Order: sequence, then structure tokens, then C-alpha cells
Amino acid sequence: MASRRDLIRMTEEEVSAFLGEHILGVFGTGDASGCPHMVNTAFLADTEGIAVTSFAAAQKVRNIERTGTASLLVEVNWPYSQVRGVLISGPTRIVTDVDVVIDVTTRIRTRHASMEAGTPAVDIATHAAKRCVLYIAPQKIRSWDHTKLGGRY
Repeated sequence: MASRRDLIRMTEEEVSAFLGEHILGVFGTGDASGCPHMVNTAFLADTEGIAVTSFAAAQKVRNIERTGTASLLVEVNWPYSQVRGVLISGPTRIVTDVDVVIDVTTRIRTRHASMEAGTPAVDIATHAAKRCVLYIAPQKIRSWDHTKLGGRY
């Protein structure tokens, strides 16, 4: 008999679809004292990995410079019978190329605008030189989908 953990694990296709349904996740790094540093951020899954953008001087960037790793949690956390989530972690690289920053930021904002009305316009190029893209190479992917339990616990 399959374990409950095996019953709720998403397939690769389900993980991809779930990530495509969501705009925001919780980006995690480890600070200098070893404590988690968690921030909400928009993300994009693409051929390079899981991409987020940031000001280059941000704490999460300093943490990645030190550890080289990060994680992203995307989750629907209530009600319990509907809990679904994906946690991705792995080596993370920092890209400061302005053209890449503009491209990824534009794609994230376009995706965000298509999912949420009222997203304000931003002149991306104005801030691109101060920003970077953080790419997580998914080394470990954990997923859970409590809807697969059919209300049984």
C-alpha cells in the first residue's frame, strides 16, 4: 500500500501546472547566523530555472553570495483539505546583465498583470542597473496535494 506521502505527491505535470497558476511565492535564504530569511516575491518558472528579481543590494542577494542556495515555497494553505504546495530548492545564481534583468522582469510583470487587474505600470529599464535576477536550479522539489486524499485523513 502506498504511503500517505506518496498519495499526495504531485506529478511533474501537476507541479508545472500548479506553479503556472500562482504569481507569488516565499523566497528563502539563510542569513549569516543560520536563520531563515523569507520574503514574498513574484516568480517565473522558465528554462533557466525558477527566476525572481531583486535589488542587487538586498539581503537575499547577500545570503546567496555567501551560501549559493535558495528555495521557493508556493502554497495554498487553507482549508486543510485543499492544501497544495511546491517547495523548490537548489543552487542559485545571480545574474546582473541588464538585458536579462529587463527581459525577466518584463515577463514576470506581464504574467502578474494577466492574473491580477490593476497592476501598476513601471519603467523597468530605469531600475534595471540596480537589480538582478536570481535563478534557482531545482535540485530538490517537494510537493503535496491534500485534495488527492478525498477528504480522508
